[in-house]
Amino acid sequence: MRAYVFGFIAIVLAVSEFIVWKFGFWMLVKLILSLGFLGITLMLGLFLALTIYAESWKYALYLAIPTVLSGYATYLCVTWQKLEIVVGIIALFVLGLSWFVWYISDPDLGLIDRFKSAERHEREGNYRAAARKYEKKGDYKKAGEMYEKLGWLESSAWAYERAEECGRGTRITE
Repeated sequence: MRAYVFGFIAIVLAVSEFIVWKFGFWMLVKLILSLGFLGITLMLGLFLALTIYAESWKYALYLAIPTVLSGYATYLCVTWQKLEIVVGIIALFVLGLSWFVWYISDPDLGLIDRFKSAERHEREGNYRAAARKYEKKGDYKKAGEMYEKLGWLESSAWAYERAEECGRGTRITE
């Protein structure tokens, strides 16, 4: 396996060196950007086709925008013009990806709920969000109490187990 990896890396470096030697460094950059954006465009296009096939119009609209942007960036890279727009699209994609990772970390919480403390969620009666926040802080006993208030006995027992209060957790599940 190691030989294959080293062989692949050697081939990629050899091809890169040949392109730089024959056509110049900027041709290599142009090729990398063009192929990268082409791959992203094809991937987003596939997801867009799947969401249209599934008749999920909301997500199709969400996917149409980055697909068009990626296709436009592919065109700009191939023709090697308006590179400041390409840099802007790259920055937009990086920001979008970081927002997506941040959002997916807690999809149940709204934007404002993410900035509230667990205690505030508890005072407001939002026990689900409070339990999630307590779990993230490592306070599994309080998370178990919140799950208990919600009536989620299995989650409560799991949280008490993590808090090393197995007696309380087994009492709940019985």
